[in-house]
Amino acid sequence: MYQLCVENALGELYDLTNRKNEYRILSVQGLTVPKIKVNTKEFAGSDGSVYNSSKVSERNIVINILLRGDIEVSRQRLYRIFLIKRELTIYFRNKRRSLKIKGYPESIDGDLFVQQEQIQISIICPEPYFEAEYPVESELSEIVNGFQFPFSIKKSGIPISELYDHPLVVLNNPGDVACGAVIEIEFLEYCRVPKITNLITGEFFKLNGIFEQGDKVTICTIPRRFYVKWYYSFTKETTSVLDKLTDDSTWFEIVPGKNIFKYENADGNKGYNVNLRFKINPLYGGV
Repeated sequence: MYQLCVENALGELYDLTNRKNEYRILSVQGLTVPKIKVNTKEFAGSDGSVYNSSKVSERNIVINILLRGDIEVSRQRLYRIFLIKRELTIYFRNKRRSLKIKGYPESIDGDLFVQQEQIQISIICPEPYFEAEYPVESELSEIVNGFQFPFSIKKSGIPISELYDHPLVVLNNPGDVACGAVIEIEFLEYCRVPKITNLITGEFFKLNGIFEQGDKVTICTIPRRFYVKWYYSFTKETTSVLDKLTDDSTWFEIVPGKNIFKYENADGNKGYNVNLRFKINPLYGGV
């Protein structure tokens, strides 16, 4: 069983799978991994080619619907649901995944002069990956959980948790592809040159600045949305501080599986008196 819902630009949410007196969904295409363009280069006198790069194309979702009840009313309501030239959000839920994706109607077409009228709706999704309906969050902690349900324990046993000598953020990405993160740092005391390091890759994100108690920094590493914002507790103002980012810093990617991050003051002070939180929306190639 599955559920297909559409939220239009007016914030109206329609469950197309729970309106059986008006609609019957015949098929939904474009829910699996979209087409991947692989770029290769051939060399004279050599068989085959050499891989250069690859790119995932935009997603095209096509919904075929059989109209029921008052046919004209049902058809015209679809025009309201799928407002032309306006962004919409498609929600797809099944037993294992609850996903969403944004798109724009490309066509709403059908034959009005048949006994059983069908409408085909084509939606273009510029961002090709489905996004988890609910975000995943993790905070800075000296204790890392190692025990989850459901479970199966071997005879040798497994640790329920692990204690580290310095605080870490352990973030598990259940998605299919790497994604960006929104990182929030709340300073509980004076701090100079905060630094966050990915302990698996060695990449780090460092800011040259002097932060006072109550200041907050929000970092977004989502592709095409990069930003660093500094909230000043004294003036109650928020400003962009991309110029505080060091040249050797990296915009973190959260890869599928386990990601481990360490916080430190890069000026040598050993204080960890901050609240640090990572938040991601895992990405999926298909439902």
